[in-house]
Amino acid sequence: MRLYTYGFDMNKTNFMSKRVYSLPVMPYLETRGGWEVSLSDESDPLFTFSWRRVEIVEKDGSKSWSLNQTSFNVFEIREALFSVKDAAQAMAFFQAYGPWQIKEHLSTESNPIRLSGVLSQRDFYRDALLSREVWSVRKASTNDEMRTLMQDWYLWQPLPMEMVFHQPPAVIVRCKDIQDAMRASVFLDRLDGFPWRRCAREDCGRVFKLESKRARLYCSTDCAHLQSVRSYNERKRVNAANAAKSKARKTRGTNRKEGK
Repeated sequence: MRLYTYGFDMNKTNFMSKRVYSLPVMPYLETRGGWEVSLSDESDPLFTFSWRRVEIVEKDGSKSWSLNQTSFNVFEIREALFSVKDAAQAMAFFQAYGPWQIKEHLSTESNPIRLSGVLSQRDFYRDALLSREVWSVRKASTNDEMRTLMQDWYLWQPLPMEMVFHQPPAVIVRCKDIQDAMRASVFLDRLDGFPWRRCAREDCGRVFKLESKRARLYCSTDCAHLQSVRSYNERKRVNAANAAKSKARKTRGTNRKEGK
């Protein structure tokens, strides 16, 4: 699990601790297992979610019901969502991580979402990493500006954190559903101040963090190497085409001189 460490200044008043704590921040999605996903047969399919109780048979033959609680790394969820391109991939995504949005923590009531909504949310959170401004109070005079203002309000409102006595002590960010997990992942990655870029390889488009002053165009050495090979092959193709055209022009010129 990826951990973020931040300092907490508790020395602002006499009623607070006079120490600065540096604690790891651990964000994760905490949900119930047992979710089933259904997909409608439409051009823009609708994903609906239902929860079934998980029955446990004890050694003595007695039966009980389990919450079957599970937890997932929010950054793993974000990477998985960013790779979703069609209904089949979205179905696999929801089967792995549960509903997009539920009513409350560990609830069994969820909201449906269409494929177009999944792809729209994917693009929204990708944009939030790349270029969206951190929320600030400002006026909105048009519908688009008001929509952007409300989206920013949702993104940058305070992230709920719990300070717990783990060994070592840590701060927990507990997310109730995929939507919460996506917001937490973006919030924390934007909080550290590093810029994000989109991979320059056209058929990749993956976003990545610039954690040093060294300029990077590609998300990985594999993408950089592949693009270098492609550029080299394209230059060879262009040079060969230009050489063929030049040879053809010389041949035509020679033929004219010889009267052919």
